[in-house]
Amino acid sequence: MKGTRIGHTPLDLSDPQNRVDWQAWWLQDPALDGVKRRTTVHPDRYESNNTELQNLHTLFRKELTLSGKTIRHARLYITADDCYKLYVNGNYVGVGPAPSYPFEFAYNGWDVTGLLRCGGVNCIGVHAYYQGLHNLAFVSADNLQGMLLQLEIEFADGTTEILISDDSWRCCRTDAYEARQLYGYQTAFSEHIDLRNFPAGWDMPGFDGSRWQAPLMGETRIPDVYNLAPQLTPPVAYHKVEPVRIVAKGDGRYFIDFGSELVGETVFIVSGEPGQTVEIRHGEETDGPDTVRYEMRCGCEYREVCTLSGRRDERIEFFDYKGFRYVEVIDWPEELTAENVWALQRHYPFPRDACTFSSSDKLLNDVWQLCANGVRVGTLDTYLDCPTREKGGFLGDGFITGLSHLVLIGDGRILRKFINDVANSARICPGLLSVAPTNVSGESAEYSMLWPVLLEHYYQWTGDLEFVRAMQPVLAGMLDYYAAYENADGLLQDVIGRSSGAYAVLVDWPSGFRDGYDDPLLKGRAEAAGVVNTMLNGFYYGSLNASARLTELAGLSGDARALRQKAERLREHCLAQLRDPETGLFVDRIGSTHSAFHANVLPLMTGVVPPEEREREPILAFLRSKRMSCGVYFSFFLLKGLYTCGEGDFAYELITSRDRNSWHSMLAAGATTCMEAWDPDLKWNTSWCHPWSSAPVHMIAHELIGLRPGSPGWESIEFAPQPPLDLDSAELRITTPKGAVEAAFERQGQEIVYRLTVPPDCTASCSFVETDSHVLTAGTHEIRASGY
Repeated sequence: MKGTRIGHTPLDLSDPQNRVDWQAWWLQDPALDGVKRRTTVHPDRYESNNTELQNLHTLFRKELTLSGKTIRHARLYITADDCYKLYVNGNYVGVGPAPSYPFEFAYNGWDVTGLLRCGGVNCIGVHAYYQGLHNLAFVSADNLQGMLLQLEIEFADGTTEILISDDSWRCCRTDAYEARQLYGYQTAFSEHIDLRNFPAGWDMPGFDGSRWQAPLMGETRIPDVYNLAPQLTPPVAYHKVEPVRIVAKGDGRYFIDFGSELVGETVFIVSGEPGQTVEIRHGEETDGPDTVRYEMRCGCEYREVCTLSGRRDERIEFFDYKGFRYVEVIDWPEELTAENVWALQRHYPFPRDACTFSSSDKLLNDVWQLCANGVRVGTLDTYLDCPTREKGGFLGDGFITGLSHLVLIGDGRILRKFINDVANSARICPGLLSVAPTNVSGESAEYSMLWPVLLEHYYQWTGDLEFVRAMQPVLAGMLDYYAAYENADGLLQDVIGRSSGAYAVLVDWPSGFRDGYDDPLLKGRAEAAGVVNTMLNGFYYGSLNASARLTELAGLSGDARALRQKAERLREHCLAQLRDPETGLFVDRIGSTHSAFHANVLPLMTGVVPPEEREREPILAFLRSKRMSCGVYFSFFLLKGLYTCGEGDFAYELITSRDRNSWHSMLAAGATTCMEAWDPDLKWNTSWCHPWSSAPVHMIAHELIGLRPGSPGWESIEFAPQPPLDLDSAELRITTPKGAVEAAFERQGQEIVYRLTVPPDCTASCSFVETDSHVLTAGTHEIRASGY
């Protein structure tokens, strides 16, 4: 799906020339007068923690007259709590900031040079939004609301002018967006838009705002609760996407198909009578021929009514984003054409030429594209769980999505932000929260164990050692937190965390995909007594080893040595206490006789199991018999474990399987982005876009094709492909910090021809199953291997 880019150029806030010395004042809606901040982060969800102020849409505006001098550069800096949309002279500029905790609150910068009018009146408009609900999408329900703006203009003659937000601005709280329903887990309000209550032209010069109020200002320019920080990731990109099909169903009813799942807002241009209403429905799937299933599986009822003002060619535009593919309108007053309906798709900037993949297997290509679409659509200011029900950045989801996203665009900034967001949650719980940033406090022990592993992946891709060092206090705090759960043998025991009504140990999701995992903690804390979960301790072993390597990098050799010793002791006791000597399989916990799929994947993947084939074979045979007996989330760890053990053919077989538990099932269901479950009927509230199921992207790039950073920052390349017997050819192009890297293989008779393009100032270490290793320098190389 392609579309025209909407909005304007963000400033690179890492550039010293774009630094800002804040002189502006924080402005609030007068409704916040006398309202005290709420500071408690609650472990329980949800309604009891909401604030009385909810769903506040506040418009701020300011006019300024500029001389006729030529503008050399105009930089606009802005932030808002919870978020904003920015307009200059009626032109949409952008949306932001990325959700963040107040103690590291993000602000954006925009280049608005081409939008200002020399020798005339200009208008700056800010649509600020405060949600007020305890949820996973915003750091809200804290009574923190408002916006801050500073415009710095540099003229060609060297003079400057600064516009700041202050008491000369005016604001208006609009009730045009009526909330009648809640979506998901208090994720969003419905938007029943009454255009009679919306001040058309408010963001244009000459608008009569004489009845608007003065904003609320505090005694200090910026409230002490905020520590402002530049948002070092680019704001989300907007693209105008036109429908691929519009069906007129008669009597003012239309069905619209955008061709693929997207995240964004729909826009309509319409003329009708004052007070006339139209109904607009969104959905991810159909509910009959050319009919939208708006009561969605994911728990969102996307059905909204819009009331027209009677103005000619007025614009219906939803403020918040939805995840959808289809739209249905009812009681439309005129003909609906492609000229008066489109979608504004938003996602993290995603250059499609940064990564390309193709192979001789059409299903493999389709699976790749399905997963790549899911990652693109599901990555905004963070890696979303899903763009409908949660809209939050879960650590386990982000682990898989982040690794896929690195492959697809090669940009490590959003992964760095995600890792840092989770690190900031250590102020709430040193063991790290399972979703961040948010005011919802919840933990998942496996997710926390993945944080050091993800940090190490980030370092290997970027070479950003400074960030690794900065994360050391958080890493040490996380390890200390879980060390408190160790028993006398160093095994984690009775991990229950601080979560209320949530799983401190997840195993897999949905719960029906746990393969009967025998752990009483999964049924409630009351039964907990000496539970040592095998799978969790497998995660712990992998986390300790990654932490040891990161600690060594930070120059703390003694601490790293202690962590390696702890990991080895943990491994020995896992083998002695958690493995059935008769079957060679791991049981689910000490005292259990049940061997679940998950309990055997983790020891295999993280290296708890000794490397000898004799030790691995019972587990591998067990996994071959079970195939994909897990949810889509856990499939990542299964496939990684298989590739780690040299079982590339079986891993490829599972990726391209036509079993019910397969990516083929998603494709057969009509999905255009990877889903939350293998089949829409396998989870009652399935999301049709869930990038945690994008494991094939990582596996194809790093394992099947075998491209990995050989040294941090891709200073060298490791090329160790595992071409499956049933695949004739494949080629991949990725973007690394050193430039483009291309790799391919093709079977030619009894030979396999490998090709690798090495960028300048880089070397590659190549390892093939069929032939000796090679070291290659810059350029395109061909290696022929026979006897495979």
